[in-house]
Amino acid sequence: MHKPGVLLFLILLIPGLLQAQEDRTKKKLLLPDKYLFKPYEPGRITLSKAEYQLYRLIMDYRSSLGKDTIPLSKTLTFVAQTHSGDLTDHYSPNRKCDMHSWSKKGSWSPCCYTRDHANAGCSWSKPRELTPYTGDGFEVVYFDYQIPVPENVLKKWKLNPTNNEMLLNTGQWAGEKWKAIGVGIYGNYASVWLGKLPDKEGTPGIIK
Repeated sequence: MHKPGVLLFLILLIPGLLQAQEDRTKKKLLLPDKYLFKPYEPGRITLSKAEYQLYRLIMDYRSSLGKDTIPLSKTLTFVAQTHSGDLTDHYSPNRKCDMHSWSKKGSWSPCCYTRDHANAGCSWSKPRELTPYTGDGFEVVYFDYQIPVPENVLKKWKLNPTNNEMLLNTGQWAGEKWKAIGVGIYGNYASVWLGKLPDKEGTPGIIK
């Protein structure tokens, strides 16, 4: 016969184990099987439903303020998806390198993006490094302890002046015109990359 204390312990433990299993299952369902940590392959680049939803939310936000629609980019989507995966699997928050950083675990040069932006070029160059895109790329990135929800992602970016100005081409970005955008959501991160040049590779597919 089990002691009352043991039964109580099991009763308290089981819900936590079930929740942990549910969280692992959700993350497994989110994991892509087509692009992370693999060379760029144009025919394999697609947006998930959540990624496309985030794209539409950003475009609707821009449209509500009289801003043009930015064409989806196959190459910048690859960069965004890859970086979201790299951050989820390899990044640990620290005082030196922020979320625009890249690890040493992939087929790219590592990048420690510091708060003073002194090493920003190692991030901006990633589209050229990973894809045929010939211009710089500029990123807004989001972290959540849960799977990112598109509405929450945009809400947080709108509240951050730096991110909001980049998404709307205002402030320091007022003189720029975005010609390409890529979206990636993987694990705990959402990433959007913006470029000043059109993407000659075209647009990614969309998972219906």
